Amino acid sequence: MPESWYKKMRERRYSYTCVYCGLIFTDESNSTKYCADCRRIVGFHKRGTDVKMIAGCKTRVYHNRCQRCHRIFEARSNRTKYCDECKALNAEEKRQQRIFDLKVADMRSAQYVLEREPTYQNMCARCGQQFASLRTRKAYCDHCYPIAMAKKRQDRVDFLTKKTS
Repeated sequence: MPESWYKKMRERRYSYTCVYCGLIFTDESNSTKYCADCRRIVGFHKRGTDVKMIAGCKTRVYHNRCQRCHRIFEARSNRTKYCDECKALNAEEKRQQRIFDLKVADMRSAQYVLEREPTYQNMCARCGQQFASLRTRKAYCDHCYPIAMAKKRQDRVDFLTKKTS
C-alpha cells in the first residue's frame, strides 16, 4: 500500500454528537460518546449512571442498591449486593440456618435409628432364647444383657483382687 494511504488513515477524524451535552465534535476514535469537556464531568460510565470515577483516584466507585433494605450505598464492585449492615445480618442468619440444619439432621438420624425395625434373629448366649436385633453380633437378649454385664464386672474385680494379693 502506498505511504499516502497510511498517512490519510492516521489523520482521519470522525464527527459525533455528544450524548451528554449535544455538542457536535470530531475525534480520532471510532467509538466516542462524549466530548472532551463532558468526558471529564461524566467520568467512566461502564454500566449506566451507577459508575463514576473519583477525582484523583483510579478505583471505581459503584452506587448499588441494597437487595435487603433498598438503600443506595457505595461499593468497589458492581457485584456487591448488600450494604455493610445488611451483610452482617445476612451472615448471622446464614450461621443460624446452618446450626438449625445440623440439629434437624441429627434429629432425623436419631429418629431413623429409633424407628428402625429389628432385622436379625440372634440366639442369646445366656438363656438360649431367640431374639430380634438391629445388630448381627449382639450376644444377649434385653433381659439377660444387664445380668451378663454385672457378671463380667464382678469377674474383672475378682481377677484384679487375686492378682494383687
